[in-house]
Amino acid sequence: MSPLRTRPPVELAVAAVQLVELRREARTYRGESVHEVPLNAGSRP
Repeated sequence: MSPLRTRPPVELAVAAVQLVELRREARTYRGESVHEVPLNAGSRP
């Protein structure tokens, strides 16, 4: 078994996270955004 390789961290510019409700329709799934939470709300004066 070979050791796991490590990669340098990758910075992601994420401004918000969405809570999504999934519904199944026949053989497919549909997602609807229920709520959005901004991640930088309290970080700026």
